[in-house]
Amino acid sequence: MVRVKKTGLIIAAGLLSGCLAMTSPGAGKTDESASSFSSRFGFSQSEKEEDPEADAANGPGAAAYADQSKMEEGEGPGIEDVTMSERFHADFGLYELSIRDKYFLYSNVSNGGVTDQPVYLEIPAGVDYTAEKDGVPFSYASRQTVSGRGTYVIRLTVVEDKNVPLSEQKEYRTVFRFRIDEKTPEAAAQAGGEAGLPEGMGLLPDVIPSGTRETAGSQTGEASEPERPEETEETPAPEKIPETAKAAETGASLHGDDGEPEQTAAAGEQAGAVKRSQEYLPDQSMYQVTLENGFTFLSNIPEGMAVTQAVEIRSGEEYGLFLGEEELEWEASRQLRAFGQYRLVSGDYEFDFEIINSYVNRDSYTAPVGLRITKATFNGEGLDVGNGSALAMTTDGSYELELEGQAGESFSLKLERDTQPPEVTVEVGRQSAAITYLANDINTITLSKNGKEPYEFTSAEVTGPGKYVLTVTDRAGNVTVNEFTLRYHMNFYALTAILLCVAGIAAAVVMLVRKKKNLTVR
Repeated sequence: MVRVKKTGLIIAAGLLSGCLAMTSPGAGKTDESASSFSSRFGFSQSEKEEDPEADAANGPGAAAYADQSKMEEGEGPGIEDVTMSERFHADFGLYELSIRDKYFLYSNVSNGGVTDQPVYLEIPAGVDYTAEKDGVPFSYASRQTVSGRGTYVIRLTVVEDKNVPLSEQKEYRTVFRFRIDEKTPEAAAQAGGEAGLPEGMGLLPDVIPSGTRETAGSQTGEASEPERPEETEETPAPEKIPETAKAAETGASLHGDDGEPEQTAAAGEQAGAVKRSQEYLPDQSMYQVTLENGFTFLSNIPEGMAVTQAVEIRSGEEYGLFLGEEELEWEASRQLRAFGQYRLVSGDYEFDFEIINSYVNRDSYTAPVGLRITKATFNGEGLDVGNGSALAMTTDGSYELELEGQAGESFSLKLERDTQPPEVTVEVGRQSAAITYLANDINTITLSKNGKEPYEFTSAEVTGPGKYVLTVTDRAGNVTVNEFTLRYHMNFYALTAILLCVAGIAAAVVMLVRKKKNLTVR
């Protein structure tokens, strides 16, 4: 009797395991698309797209995907676009800008102003901001001096009271913008005895004298109109500008022409006052740059230039070098190739440049100070370069530019303007999704499953139930996002087979029970 019972159980277990193996999804299936995709885009190995964590709720007859409940979100803060008020304090050459008369910013240029001098903006704590130059985001720190020619936009955001509930908060948004450009010869001649002061504005020293804010805030007179350069006769004479401001003024010579007024002897004799300069050395094919604090180094590109080539920096003295917010290790001579915004920092002074991808998503290219665009083509056809200060890039395609400097230096750039997101198709089947990549300039691909952290993805097929987000980025920074869901679908024939297996097991058990009752012990 015992032997018969054991034999029946073994037969039942075998039937059940065989049924489950026969009906498991994807049994015997191989993935050949991953290897073909890897060979096409040059990936060395493929990553398995299955989630390493087993889903205990999955199984025959069970729904593998359950919709995730969304967190209840309260009503967000009220958003209001505001315009900053502005006052000009002539005694200090200082513009005071106010957000709701609570947050005060200070700059040496008016909001919407144009100047040929270096510019910086002091932003108080509690104000969040982002910065763009010619439509391209870059990293900016409060009181950072910028001097490259171009249009700058600082977007400011402030929350009135962060201690109240989110639904009761008020968020104010505003914009500070200005442009740095060279004066035309006519404008430079009209500037005459102003010693390089921009029209309608004074100079702000790199370190604001102690008590500047309190003094400015105590004035009760009406603010002058910074947008009216014709009223500059009423502006106090340059000799009223603090000596520290004159020292800062000496650093503006990098952005002037030979025809600009010479610096006064009194300013040149001040302690620590060094004329900022940038001179091209033909024998070395390098620029010798001297900052206001006397720090000197060599660079193969001028300040403020965006290039697709490697940048070389040489200096025997230590300096700070930043790629975005990341500080790089100092080297006496180094080659820089990584894409991004760079800042060379020495004391309170900076030298900025950018290494860009040849694939770009931008509307224009601006020549740096000291260079002019002398020739440009679009898809092989010549373009009008105007005065050579900037080239509009309004249509996707291939642009070639040639730039020349006063010392005979020249640069060539080839840029591919691409504003279209990469084309990707996802065909979702019953138990898998087939992905087709139609773009030839893909940079990165990531896949996220069920809201988890995205990971690098190198395959052309996704299997396994779940909610997926596929993100594809091209070399120009354009992004395509595809969201899709795979659910477990029960096969009718598989379900029938399982039921038959269960019925067979039940019949075997019944037969064993009946035999047990009929057996007699002798």
